[in-house]
Amino acid sequence: MHPERTVLLIACLALAAGAEPVKFNRDIRPIMSDTCFRCHGPDKRARMAGMRLDRREEALKPTASGAVPIVPGDPDKSAIVQRIFAADPARRMPPKYAEKVLTDAQKETIRRWVAEGAAYEGHWAYQPVKRPPVPPIADVANANAPIRNPIDNFIQARLAREQLTPSPEADRRTLLRRVTLDLTGIPPTPQEADRFFNDRSPDAYEKLVDRLLRSPAYAEMRAMHWLDAVRFADTAGFHGDNIWPTWPYRDYVLRAFRDNMPFDQFTREQLAGDLLPHATREQEVAAAYNRLNRASAEGGLQPNEYLAKYGADRVRTLSTVWLGSTMGCAECHDHKFDPFTNKDFYAMKAFFADIRETGLIPDRGRGAWGEKLPLPSEEQGRRLAALDERITAARRGLDAQAQQLKKQRWAWEDRLLPDFEAGKLAWTYQRPAAASAANGAKLTIYNDEAVDSNFYLNGSLSSERKRGEGLVVASGPNPDNETYTVAFKPGEGAWTALGIDVFQDESLPGTRFARGADRFVLTEVDAEIAEPGGAPRKAALRAGDLRRPWRTPGKPAHGRHRWRSEDRMGRHHRRGVQSVSGAALRRTFAHTCRFGGDRAPASRFRSAPRHHRALPPGAFRGHILLARGRRIRSQDESQPAR
Repeated sequence: MHPERTVLLIACLALAAGAEPVKFNRDIRPIMSDTCFRCHGPDKRARMAGMRLDRREEALKPTASGAVPIVPGDPDKSAIVQRIFAADPARRMPPKYAEKVLTDAQKETIRRWVAEGAAYEGHWAYQPVKRPPVPPIADVANANAPIRNPIDNFIQARLAREQLTPSPEADRRTLLRRVTLDLTGIPPTPQEADRFFNDRSPDAYEKLVDRLLRSPAYAEMRAMHWLDAVRFADTAGFHGDNIWPTWPYRDYVLRAFRDNMPFDQFTREQLAGDLLPHATREQEVAAAYNRLNRASAEGGLQPNEYLAKYGADRVRTLSTVWLGSTMGCAECHDHKFDPFTNKDFYAMKAFFADIRETGLIPDRGRGAWGEKLPLPSEEQGRRLAALDERITAARRGLDAQAQQLKKQRWAWEDRLLPDFEAGKLAWTYQRPAAASAANGAKLTIYNDEAVDSNFYLNGSLSSERKRGEGLVVASGPNPDNETYTVAFKPGEGAWTALGIDVFQDESLPGTRFARGADRFVLTEVDAEIAEPGGAPRKAALRAGDLRRPWRTPGKPAHGRHRWRSEDRMGRHHRRGVQSVSGAALRRTFAHTCRFGGDRAPASRFRSAPRHHRALPPGAFRGHILLARGRRIRSQDESQPAR
C-alpha cells in the first residue's frame, strides 16, 4: 500500500463530505449541453450508439451493446464515467473529432453526480420557485460583518466557503452613486446628493432606495429592458421600415413599472388583455404586445408567408420572455438541447391564430396598421360622448319623422305609378325648330328624315335606318372649341328636367361619340325660354344624374364643368319652368377644351325635357324615377340630404 495515495484519498473524501451536493441544472446540464448532447441528446437523427443522456429514464437503459450509461450510486459501472476517464484516446469521450475536451474538474463533477445518485432536474424554467433556508449567522466568515437583511446571510455564507472576507462598506458618496445608477441609469443630481448626505437617520439609505423606486426614471430604466425583450419599436422593421405607432403600449409598460404592478397581472394583460371579461381600455392597450412583431407593407409580398413570419415571431418572443426558453430552434426541427419538438412550436403558434391581421399591413390610408384602437383624451372623450348623444337624438327624430311619412309616401307613389305606366313621366324627345354652331360646324336636324346609324350593341356591331325624331348631326368644319345652340317648342306645361342623349357613330374615333377625339367633352349648358310677345329669360339649372363629372355636381349648370362621353347628361331646373302654348326653349351646349387639338364636340345628339309631377309628401324636394320595378329617389342638390 502506498501511504501517499492513502493520504490523498482521505483528503478527497473529506472535501467531498463537506462540499455542496451536485445539482444537475447548475453543474451537469451546462457540461453535457456543451460536450455530450450533440451526439447523445434530443436530436434522434444525430444520436449515436443509441445512448441518450438528456433524460434520466433513457440514460438508465442498457444500450444495444449492453452498456448502461448511468448506474446511480456506482460511477465505476457507469459507461459515461468509464469513457470520460478512459486512458485510450480511441475510447475517451468526447471524441477527438468533436473538438471538445472535458477538464479534470468537469470529469470529477460528473463522477460525483453519479455517485450521489445521478438526480436529474427538469428544465430550470419550469421548476417551481422555492425559498431556500437562510444560512445561520454561525456560517458566516466574519461574525462582526453587518447583517442588515437575509441576503447578507447568503453572501457571507458564500464568502465563508470561499475563505474570503467582505470588503469594507463603501462611503455614502459611492453608495449614492452606485444605487442611483443601478436603479435609474443616470447619476444623482447635486441636490439629491446633498439631501442624502444631510440625512443622518439610521434608515437614510432605505429612504433613498424607496424614493428612487418611485421615480419615473426607475420605471424608464426597467421599461427599457422589457421593451427590448418584447421587440418594441416605433417602426415596422421590414422593408421600408415605416412608422408603426405603438407608443401607447410603451406608456402602459412605464405605468406598470412605476406602480409596481404584480407580474401575474402584467402577464395576463399583455397576452390576453382584450379577452378579459369587461376589459378596460388599459388592458386592451396592453394586448398590443401581440402586435409588436415586425410587419411589412411591401406590395409584392406573399401574404401567407408573412403571416407565418408573424406567428413564428410571437412564439420565439413568448418563449424567451415568459418561459425562459429558446423555442425558435424548433421552428424547423426538434430542439437539439431543450425538450421541445417541432410540433410543440406550431402548437404554441396556434394560440395566436385568432389575431385579425393580414400579411400585407398597409402603413397609410384608412386601413393603415390594421386593427386600431381609438384612444381619445379625457376632453376628446367628453366631446365624442356629447356628439354621440346629439347623433342619437337626431336619429330618433328622423326615425320618428320617417315613420309618420311612411304611409303618406307609399300612397303618393301608388298614385304616381299609373302616370309612369302610361308614359307620362318619360323623357319627351323634341323636334328642334333650329340648330346652329358658333364656330363653323354644320348642324343638320333629322325629324321625319331617315338616318343611318352604326353602333355597338352588347359587343356586336349593329346597323339600323330609321327616322331621326329630332336627332341633330354635326358635320363640316371641326374646330377645337364649339358651341351648339338648339331651339324647340316643348309645348304647354311645367318642365323640370332637360336631358341630352348622345349617340355613337361607328365612323367616329375612340368611344365613337366625338368628331375628332377619343371622347367628347361638354363643359357648359345654358337654357332660356321665350313666350310669345315676351323677352327671353334664363332658366336656372342644376346638374343631376351625373355618374362621373369632372367637377363637383350641384353647382349652377352655367358654371365651368367637364363631362366625358360616358357620363349621363341629365339637367334639372332648380325651379320648374312654366311654358305656355307657343313658348320656345333655346338650349346652348359649349364644348370648350383646355388643350388645343382636342376637337371633342359631340357628333349626334337629341334634347329631351320632362314634365313636372306632384312632389311626395313631407320635406323632400325632388323627383321620383321608377326603373326596373325599383323605387329610386334622385334628390334636389339644393336641399340637405335626409
